[in-house]
Amino acid sequence: MPKPVLIISCSEAKLRGQHKAFELYQGGMFQLIKANMTKPLEQFEILIVSAKHGLLSAEALVKDYDDKMPSDINVWSAQHSKQVTKTLKSVSSKNTDLYVVLPNNYRDAFEGALPHKYRNWFCKTYVSRNNQGIGVMRGRLNKIIQTTLNSEQKVEPIIYRSGICNLSELGYLSAGQAIGSNLAYAHVNSNLLKCIIDAAKTGTKVFLDNGIISGKGRLNTKEVIDQYMAIAKAVPPRFSKNIAIVIPDSFHSLEEAKSILIEHNRNLNYLSKRFDLILPVHRCSIDGINELLAEAPRNIRLGIPCLETKEFDLCLSLIDIERLFSLKNAAGKAIFHKCHFFGLSDASSRRKLQDRLMLAQIYKVSASMDATRTCALFGANSSNRKGSVRAREVARKHTSETVTKLDKEKILNSKSYKEHSLRCEYSCSNINAEPLLSDIYNLINEYDIDRFWGQFNTLLAKTPFVIPDIETYQLEDKLNIAWDLTSQPAVEHALFEKLKIINYENFAFLVASETALAPDYIRFKAISGLFSDTPVPVQMPLQLT
Repeated sequence: MPKPVLIISCSEAKLRGQHKAFELYQGGMFQLIKANMTKPLEQFEILIVSAKHGLLSAEALVKDYDDKMPSDINVWSAQHSKQVTKTLKSVSSKNTDLYVVLPNNYRDAFEGALPHKYRNWFCKTYVSRNNQGIGVMRGRLNKIIQTTLNSEQKVEPIIYRSGICNLSELGYLSAGQAIGSNLAYAHVNSNLLKCIIDAAKTGTKVFLDNGIISGKGRLNTKEVIDQYMAIAKAVPPRFSKNIAIVIPDSFHSLEEAKSILIEHNRNLNYLSKRFDLILPVHRCSIDGINELLAEAPRNIRLGIPCLETKEFDLCLSLIDIERLFSLKNAAGKAIFHKCHFFGLSDASSRRKLQDRLMLAQIYKVSASMDATRTCALFGANSSNRKGSVRAREVARKHTSETVTKLDKEKILNSKSYKEHSLRCEYSCSNINAEPLLSDIYNLINEYDIDRFWGQFNTLLAKTPFVIPDIETYQLEDKLNIAWDLTSQPAVEHALFEKLKIINYENFAFLVASETALAPDYIRFKAISGLFSDTPVPVQMPLQLT
């Protein structure tokens, strides 16, 4: 992996004379880096925003100077735009992380010199915003230093494949994925809820949302808490921590969110000891977060909305998320050590996903996330979405495997074969082949007529339709007799039945379709196959086939 890029600002304190930029500047940020890292330039690609020189490499030779950032930062941005863009672009890649820790005016000048989407040049990015003094900046830089020094200790997030609303979508479970649903779905499908609980008992991580929004009024907060309590009784304590549940919330009122916590305080405290309990924090609660936390259980996971749709824009900004991660208790310790991103997954936009994960990593917050993927995987049966393509592959594979097991006797005795009549041949044929009589009828011409009669007499041997000495006839007579005979229903039917037996293999795929997989099972197998090549067994209360 390439070194992460760290961008800091120049400092007023400098050595005299000409030095490498990283040695020239003697400010607090430079001293912090040197105090914590023996070889910082081996750990970071350090770039320095200079009031005089634009964007400097740490290795660049620079003489001391006294220039200040102009009060009109647009002047600096315009003057250094090409150089800043070129320098930053030269150290960027899709595998490189970027950290920007600058005073507010330097950050605005730096970003003003760059294209709007400069962060897309990198993998994960962190830009320190809303800086409230040098102390905050030093604290953030120190976290970045420790994150880089301990990069091998990175913990991957739990990704719940959520929104599961029927048994077919337990294909995620078969693929070894963490799974998620909500009480609105599980409430009306006891078999689904049983499977989800059983999965937790086998060690699978399970996410259960409260379902109040999805249920569109079918559930109230008391019913949600009652269901959580019932689940707690059904799951042994040693397995219950595999289940994450979401406290009923309000995304438009801090007072309403507080009242829910107060009303159900006793049960929520109990549930926090049994489950991984998630407290959603919406924009309406950011300014009153301390009031909300005063009513919440202690052992909770911070719930961070990331959902942006036409109906709902609940997504918290990176500034708000960092504000929450920065909260400390009376002892000066971080309040949140774990978080859950609602509406976020590995299929989310790279910028949205990676920058949130980086923020969690910097603040040492273990992350989980969930997002509904099934609708995105499947469109119409004929669509080219991954799920639909895999579903067709599953169906074709099953049919092919069934065909290889069919012998002549099974085909001749099948319903599809017996019901395929001469009338079906021209009006509703499903055997995906030319009509059985086509080949022999195509031989009735002056060049192939003898071949026609050879096949005709062979097929209808021991029938009154045979013309034994037809080879002695004149060409015109051979043609006329052929057309005359094949226009007779009895002859056409006799030919059809003989050709049907000879070409019995044409019916194999039609016969195989009699044992076609159920649509739900096809979807189950498709989902499983998309996420794993080695599916694991899933105990179902009902068969899908």
